[in-house]
Amino acid sequence: MKSVINPEYSHLADDFKKVIEGDYTPLKVYCDKRNRVELIEVGGRKFVVKRYRHLPPALGIIYTFFRKTKARKAYEHALLLLDKGISTPKPAAYYERKRFGIFSDGWFISEYMNLPTLLESFYHGGFTPEEHHAAAIQLSEFTAKLHSAGIQPLDYNTSNIMYRKEGNEFQFALIDINRMRFGRVPGLKDSMRAFFQIGIIPSDYIDLLTPYILQRGFNFEASLYQILRHQRRMNRKRSFKAMLHRLFRRNK
Repeated sequence: MKSVINPEYSHLADDFKKVIEGDYTPLKVYCDKRNRVELIEVGGRKFVVKRYRHLPPALGIIYTFFRKTKARKAYEHALLLLDKGISTPKPAAYYERKRFGIFSDGWFISEYMNLPTLLESFYHGGFTPEEHHAAAIQLSEFTAKLHSAGIQPLDYNTSNIMYRKEGNEFQFALIDINRMRFGRVPGLKDSMRAFFQIGIIPSDYIDLLTPYILQRGFNFEASLYQILRHQRRMNRKRSFKAMLHRLFRRNK
């Protein structure tokens, strides 16, 4: 078992080890699908632990010899974001377990941030029209700030963006950050992928796109065209998967 613990939390090393060994009771389970995400309490403080479950041997080999594990990337990306002034839960530790010398599963532990996600408010009636307008504009500006700094989240959707509202000002924080690119300012195509992932709807085109393209110097029509291209590509992918599913069921 490999363990890396943020020095700030070194006094909790034994408690974290118990969590990895399963000797704990979660306060809440957020997700229990391919990965498991839970809220825990350790040393009188709340943390979120994400377990990346057992991988097929082929993927285990890749993460052993060729790629960083998701747990390690989540930890290191959090440190990079905080260093660049981007809010994200403070990383506490990550763990990697091997079986027969091959990576099997990992854990990432971070401080708990008691904030809502945009998914809960942006498109589900949680904001007033005025709040929705302000959030859209400020999210656009936040996205431009990320991209201009060479930070490109690859799972950039409203369930992975938390927010704090103070008066008319929104402050955003990123979660689920193991898939990111650093160091390269994205061009038009990659930049618009972010807005496609957010789930931009016609009523938000102006508010979400305008501040961004003004800051980046992009053309509105060209930007919108790239969003629609991403949507068309996704629709084709879904149609292809549905066709394979029907063929499989027919031949079963």
